[in-house]
Amino acid sequence: MKKLLILTAVVLSFVGCSEEDEQTYPPMITEMAVMSSDASGTIRNFTTDAGNSYSLTTPYTGVTENALWRFLIGYVADSDGRATVYSLEGVVVPRDSTSRAGVAIDPVGFVSAWPGGGFVNMHLQPKTKGGVHTWGYVRDSLTTNTAGGSTHFITLFHRQGNDPMAYSAEAYVSIPVDSLSEAPGAADSICLTVKSFSGTIRKSFAFSR
Repeated sequence: MKKLLILTAVVLSFVGCSEEDEQTYPPMITEMAVMSSDASGTIRNFTTDAGNSYSLTTPYTGVTENALWRFLIGYVADSDGRATVYSLEGVVVPRDSTSRAGVAIDPVGFVSAWPGGGFVNMHLQPKTKGGVHTWGYVRDSLTTNTAGGSTHFITLFHRQGNDPMAYSAEAYVSIPVDSLSEAPGAADSICLTVKSFSGTIRKSFAFSR
């Protein structure tokens, strides 16, 4: 299986249009997606959380071979199954930090959380001055729920580090649900806890892959 690479920032060449171009363009769609590279280190396609797959009008070359990337992607779809990408924002894909020494649960701005694409996704607003933050998740417990399935209780791991809380930035985090269980039952669920600046946030989701 290809390894999903962890990215906080990505620099790729985007297709743009000038203000002088009077051609009318279809509206740009922005959603979570996964891009994959082949054995030659070329990204030729991507799949959105809605399950729609597109071929890139302009493939990206010279990247890591046989890898996956998680992005918030802005694109315009063509009628022939291709898409032109106009923006990419790297999404943090955290690892299991349960056994890590010095677990950190520093507060973060919370906007929303939702399931999709085989992930538990979060839109967060950490306070920063441009420093490095560390992300992960902690397995708190595994219990039997009222539907007869298992509920995975997890907490967002966030280490502020030495980064001063100067201003709020936008960050997207996606926890892969198959890192919690490779064979979930139909009644299984996930309970996510996030320590926010306004208090503890808890969100529950069905365990969908």
